[in-house]
Order: sequence, then C-alpha cells, then structure tokens
Amino acid sequence: MGPRELFVYGTLIHGAPDPTVREAMDRYALMGPRAWVRGELLDLGPYPGAIPATRSDSRIEGRIVTLLQPKRLLPLLDDYEGATPHRPEAGLYRREVVRARPGKGPPRPVWIYWLNRVPRNAVRLPDGRWPA
Repeated sequence: MGPRELFVYGTLIHGAPDPTVREAMDRYALMGPRAWVRGELLDLGPYPGAIPATRSDSRIEGRIVTLLQPKRLLPLLDDYEGATPHRPEAGLYRREVVRARPGKGPPRPVWIYWLNRVPRNAVRLPDGRWPA
C-alpha cells in the first residue's frame, strides 16, 4: 500500500473546496507537522501544482498528514487530484512516494501529488509556499 502519510501543499491544507473531500479529510486524516520536500511549487490560479526539483535548492513547504484509513481516503483524494494510479502518466497529477523533512525528526516517506504537465500560465513560487 505504501506510506500512511501524505505531504500536502495546497487546497488540502486550507480546506478543500469539495465538501466531500473536506469531510473525508476531517474524518480519516490528522493534520501533522510542517515539513518540506525537494521540488518546485507552481501557482496555477485557483490551486497549486508541484513538480520534482530541477534545482538542488528548490523546496516546497507544506504539512504532513497522517492517513487514518488510507484505503478509504486515497481513492477519494486520487479522484479529487485527477490522479489515475494504474496509469499515472494519464492523470492531471500522479501520486508518488518522496521523503518529507519535518522541522523536528528524521526525513520520512510520504505520498505526494506531482503535476504531470505544466500549463503555460503556471508561475513558479520561489518561496515554495501557496498561497503566495
């Protein structure tokens, strides 16, 4: 199944606009510590997108979420993020395992949603935070 934690950096931190997702996060997840991962954060307008780092100093700021019932929550989040686990390249995002670095403690494996294709209107957020 993979990690029981998810790194979030956008609408899932600030209360997902979809009420079903918001309720599921409240019920099946616990918001954990602030952390960062290697990567670049892009402003896509109403939501952000993350891509793997192209520079060694790039990082994304976010939170680690503990998944209380990953089998129930991850399929719902995959749908919300437009991720297709059996064909990762086909979705808007793909879910992969990365190492998150919390403020205290060692790095740990977490899921993250990476953006598959960068739209032309995407703006890089140099501080790695959304909203900017």
